Amino acid sequence: MAVVNRDTTKLEREIERLEDLASQRQLDKTGQAKLKNLKEELETIQKTKEAHGVTP
Repeated sequence: MAVVNRDTTKLEREIERLEDLASQRQLDKTGQAKLKNLKEELETIQKTKEAHGVTP
């Protein structure tokens, strides 16, 4: 249930920062992997919130 109450603001900011670097072609393979993992984590949190009827 902790996932439902989790604030995703920091996660979303980090994704935006990494996407910005990626658009400038300044993101190495480690950064690309981190971006992918963060996006997956955010998606999981959002789906869990939806399933429990919690809106952002």
